[in-house]
Amino acid sequence: MSRSYRKVPPRKCSDYTNKRDIRIRDRASIHREMTNPEYGDAVFLSEKKLSSPWRGFTRYRGKKEIRDGYFLEIRNILNGYSTRLGASLEEDFIEIFRSIRNNPAGNALAYLFEWLNPKKAREAIKSWQGEPLDVLGYLASHGYIEKAVRQQFKKETAK
Repeated sequence: MSRSYRKVPPRKCSDYTNKRDIRIRDRASIHREMTNPEYGDAVFLSEKKLSSPWRGFTRYRGKKEIRDGYFLEIRNILNGYSTRLGASLEEDFIEIFRSIRNNPAGNALAYLFEWLNPKKAREAIKSWQGEPLDVLGYLASHGYIEKAVRQQFKKETAK
């Protein structure tokens, strides 16, 4: 097998071993921090010369990941789940629903739920006459959630 499957620096490069040792030490500190019942004991040393090839890398979410996240939020709203901080997602949605209905100018605000940001979804909420939670099924069945997924994907992958 050739050695081209992994880039190996030359043996005489001492800078590589120093970077490797720092990385090993940081990983051990992270492990100690995760297994420690009392947090806050890990101290990470900063090394300005230490560079990573992944520094400029941004991980993009695919459409499926975005869609699954949106429908998970909708499911959590309908099932009455709350956040880790104790806030009810259902109450948050109803509050946002009322703020959209009472906003006469139709200004686009950044809402807690990203799938409410597209203009068409806000217009559907403004014209909704039923219960606030029933609008979620309407948005999903008429493709407004899918439009929000495509819009978010386009925004994340734009250069």
